Amino acid sequence: MLEKNICHTFIVLAYKESPYLEECLQSLLNQTLKSNIIVATSTPSEYLEKICLQYSIQLRINLNAAKSISDDWNFAYQSAKSDFVTLAHQDDIYCKNYTKKILAGDVDFSIAFTDYYEIKGSNIVRLNLNLLIKRLLLFPFFFKSNISNSFIKKAVLAFGSPICCPSVTYNKKKIGDFNFNSDYGIDMDWLAWLELADIKANFKYIKQPVVCHRIHDESETSNGLQDNRRQSEDLAVFQQIWGKRLGSYLARIYSYSYKSNR
Repeated sequence: MLEKNICHTFIVLAYKESPYLEECLQSLLNQTLKSNIIVATSTPSEYLEKICLQYSIQLRINLNAAKSISDDWNFAYQSAKSDFVTLAHQDDIYCKNYTKKILAGDVDFSIAFTDYYEIKGSNIVRLNLNLLIKRLLLFPFFFKSNISNSFIKKAVLAFGSPICCPSVTYNKKKIGDFNFNSDYGIDMDWLAWLELADIKANFKYIKQPVVCHRIHDESETSNGLQDNRRQSEDLAVFQQIWGKRLGSYLARIYSYSYKSNR
């Protein structure tokens, strides 16, 4: 059910029949600050129709053949009519104060994002190599939660992508008609942050981990590691930033962070 006076929308990126979708939806419905909720998919099924009907959530179906997962993200982003939109991942859990934290204080941002934990099986992982590296890459935000300087924003992204994409809220008033790069299926978020860093608006970072990002064998990140798409895309982005030789070297170093996803 959509409410016109709500300025924020969760668009849940649904693919096939995730056993974690219902838990994700419940975490969004339980937010202390209420949002519109839409499920968007290019793989419609009776399962999705039933669960959306159960929770009175609108189901949006992408009828166009998707070249990559980026096309599904673009469809989802465009489905939101509110000023602020979060592309929620179907396997993840959002703490009840996520939206309140994002929209508290300064909202003059292009994107706002949060720290996060990982979920592996039934365990919440609060610190591992991957989380440590990403938090270190975000060190300028240790001193200031809102950064508008394009050079600093790009510097944060120059050695990898430390921004947890399920935690990101987009400000459509600042970003406008934005599209993820459909040539990428893993690193389209990293490329997006680099592009959005040029906009004269803040990157806003919430230091509290209010998202739990699930790591499991069927996730797109895990699949991308198994078929080497993740490695190839990381290499391409590093070389785009640093040139062929240095980019290759940095990509090899960055690959050590993959261990926590295996």
